[in-house]
Amino acid sequence: MWKYVGIGLCRRGSGGSVTLHVPNQVNRVLKSAVLGAAMNAVGGDGEFSRLHERWVKNGLTARMARRNVARLQTAVLWGMWKSGGEYRCDRIARLLEPVTVS
Repeated sequence: MWKYVGIGLCRRGSGGSVTLHVPNQVNRVLKSAVLGAAMNAVGGDGEFSRLHERWVKNGLTARMARRNVARLQTAVLWGMWKSGGEYRCDRIARLLEPVTVS
């Protein structure tokens, strides 16, 4: 799904080396909509914005953090569509909780 939307990565390998790239054949209208929604979410004051800030603080570039937000939003929408459920911010907020290693 992410590859179709244009926010996923493809692996291309030759001679033992593998590179990652964004696919060329994507639904460009959908890609623009998804990335635009991610830009709005990052500029806001919600869970997606806090996740973006966390990823940037952990060393991810702002561009890749926005792409991660777009992937997460797309996955949430896909899940809501498949289940017929409603958006539940508590599920996204769980991603913000500190990770404990035992």
